[in-house]
Amino acid sequence: MAKRENVLQRVQRTCEEALEAAAAAGDVTLQESALAGAAASLPAPADILQACQFMRLPIRFDSLQAEVNAMALFHLLEFGSGFDSMLLAKTGKDARETVQFGLLGMLMHGAPLESHHWMADFNSYQVFQFFNVDASEDEAVPGLPGVVMTRQGPLGAFTGKLREVVSETGKILGDSGHASLGALVLANLDAQAAAGQPPSAAALIEELAETFPAFADSGLYKGKQVHFCRKAQLLAAQLHLRFRGSDARFRFADMGQLSVDSGNVLPAVFRRQGLLQLSESLAAAVDGGQDLQGDERERALRGAAVVAGRRLSEAYAAAAAPGGGAAGTKGGSSDAAASIQPWQLSMYLLHQEEQQQRRRQEGETAGAAEGPKRHVAKGTAAY
Repeated sequence: MAKRENVLQRVQRTCEEALEAAAAAGDVTLQESALAGAAASLPAPADILQACQFMRLPIRFDSLQAEVNAMALFHLLEFGSGFDSMLLAKTGKDARETVQFGLLGMLMHGAPLESHHWMADFNSYQVFQFFNVDASEDEAVPGLPGVVMTRQGPLGAFTGKLREVVSETGKILGDSGHASLGALVLANLDAQAAAGQPPSAAALIEELAETFPAFADSGLYKGKQVHFCRKAQLLAAQLHLRFRGSDARFRFADMGQLSVDSGNVLPAVFRRQGLLQLSESLAAAVDGGQDLQGDERERALRGAAVVAGRRLSEAYAAAAAPGGGAAGTKGGSSDAAASIQPWQLSMYLLHQEEQQQRRRQEGETAGAAEGPKRHVAKGTAAY
């Protein structure tokens, strides 16, 4: 009897199928010849692992469940990158920073985050109260000098999605019998332990994706479903990093199956490295800031990044093997390089990109070519 495919294996398989179809269609291709050079440009394993840090919240939690719940809520709401430019212009924070700010506000003001009733009733005023994003705009009334009319601006799509996701998740939690996301996560891990199974990130990710639409991340490309489960994977990685030293339930045995981040950052990074090549029309759409929501090529681009990330991880290990040379000459052993997994490589690349973005915003890279841009998809709750 064939072994059942788990959710992480499904992510890898469907992304590989999407890349194959994208290459045939001419939308996106992976440049295999660029892998060795990209791998050689990476630092020693110790430097990559240094970037693998869990998100520290400056809050003292009353219980493990409360902290797990806060981490789960952050990753549930970690989307809105398509609104980054508007948010930066209006608030000085991008979408990720906005969600961090909102979560900290909830925690500091004692919001009952472990109550599914509170989540189900989450409203627009609370979005403004905690996230501090005023989505309204004043518009002059034609023919009436000095008179303006307040209406919802383009950021309303982002704030509305925040409200919708929190409320929807609260209602689902109520139906499932779990008080909070933290309670559901711990119940999943307890059930795995009771069944005598090794701790599995895939089992947790699968339940999150099957239970909550905001964690279910997939879409069609050329008539076939492509699976990502981005936010659920990121949550599993953060839980592993945060609690693996103190709680065996979080020492997931299948971390090597996690993919690289499938948001809009790594596709741009891999384009810059020469790993991904886009069709002329797709490159123009991405670099021109066209909203790709609803465009099937967005799934092809994300799927290609997932495959490229795993291939780059494999190329890094191969370069460090006896006779390979590159990674092993940077102060790390071949065994250490071989143990660098896609999710760890992903965290390093994202950290580097974040630092580069900060330098760019502070004007330290003035005059330097920016290179390929991040694609935009404003309607998604995946990134």
